[in-house]
Amino acid sequence: MSSRQTSPQVASMQHQCRRLLDEKLYDSAEKLGSFLLSASKNGNEPDFGAGSHAESLSIYADALYGKEEYRRALHYYKQATQRRKGGPSTLGMWCVPWIC
Repeated sequence: MSSRQTSPQVASMQHQCRRLLDEKLYDSAEKLGSFLLSASKNGNEPDFGAGSHAESLSIYADALYGKEEYRRALHYYKQATQRRKGGPSTLGMWCVPWIC
């Protein structure tokens, strides 16, 4: 995770989503994860930026992976990796051959 601070609301949602994943409640984790992505991406404070959003993307991808939605999960894992590296937010520049 980034050195940036995560908002209390986003941190709480991330924690709840991880708990759902631990309980293998992947459908519920995906639903909460979609709200989590919106909350972490649109944080109003500048300190709640790429680090918390990258973590949210990874959590959401874990939920998709648990639901065996591997292509969608890979898309979100790629976004999380790019955010952590500080790279471009769009990932259309490369693709895994066996998926595309």
